[in-house]
Amino acid sequence: MKTIVKLFQERFVAPILTGVKRSTIRNTPKRLEDWPEPGDLIDARQWGGRPYGLPPRQICELLVNRVSPITIDLCQMPIDYRENLACLEGFKDWDEMRMWFWHNFYPLPFTGIQIEWDRPTTGIQSELDKPT
Repeated sequence: MKTIVKLFQERFVAPILTGVKRSTIRNTPKRLEDWPEPGDLIDARQWGGRPYGLPPRQICELLVNRVSPITIDLCQMPIDYRENLACLEGFKDWDEMRMWFWHNFYPLPFTGIQIEWDRPTTGIQSELDKPT
C-alpha cells in the first residue's frame, strides 16, 4: 500500500467530503510506480489556487477501491453512462462535466484513468465544521 497525493479544485471539496464525488479522472501516470492500485490511500488536498502560492490544504484520505482506463469522448459515450459518470465525478450533470473537460483538456477525446473510492476514511466531520 502506498499513499498518493492528489490535488483537487475547491469546487470538489464538499462533494468529496459528503461522498457525492467518489472518483477522479486523471492523466495516465508515466511511471509504473505512480499507478494507483486498490488498497492505496489518496491524500486528497485542496489546491491553493496559485503555483508556488499557498500550500495545498489536506482535505481527507480516500481508500482506492478501483482503477480503470477511461476515455472521455463527447460523441461515443452512451447517454446513461455519461450521466452516471458525471454524478460520480461530482458534477450536477453531463453538460457541466463536458464543459469542464472541454475547458481543461481540449482537444478531446481525453484518455486517462479513473480512480474510485467509497467514502473518505478521515476528515469528514472536522473539515465540514471548519469556518471558511
